[in-house]
Amino acid sequence: MVDAGADLIVSQLFYDTDIYLKFVNDCWQIGIKCPIVPGIMPINNYKGFVRMAGFCKMKIPSEVSAALEPIKDNDEVVKAYGIHLGTEMCKKILSHGIKTLHLYTLNMEKSTLAILMNLGLIEESKISRSLPWRSSTNVFRVKEDVRPIFWANRPKSYISRTIG
Repeated sequence: MVDAGADLIVSQLFYDTDIYLKFVNDCWQIGIKCPIVPGIMPINNYKGFVRMAGFCKMKIPSEVSAALEPIKDNDEVVKAYGIHLGTEMCKKILSHGIKTLHLYTLNMEKSTLAILMNLGLIEESKISRSLPWRSSTNVFRVKEDVRPIFWANRPKSYISRTIG
């Protein structure tokens, strides 16, 4: 793929940074010099982690399995562990000269944002942004933070509300 003109490689998600770093080193040894971006997916819950690991047929380090086993039924603790693990993985990767990270969010951005804040790559004050629509007066939609976009119905209206 690199010989065909690829500018970079994005890895499959993984939890064993040593295997990733060995892969990068092996690629450099045979002359592949383009960036090899690590795919990091924060662990948000145990069942989703096991399912994704099965889909990707990835090796799970024994220390990760051992850490998750006693907490697997507590989603909040699993998520906190996932943030810690993701942060430590990224620190190790960045300390080896890798300059780019690819974080798989799967529409669950809070863990990713926590990792980026832990790394000092973003500030919490920069995360919040105003929504591109007026708040609803409907009591059931007051806390709404996502709306579907019906491009075919109102493309100019949506664009005018989001510019700037």
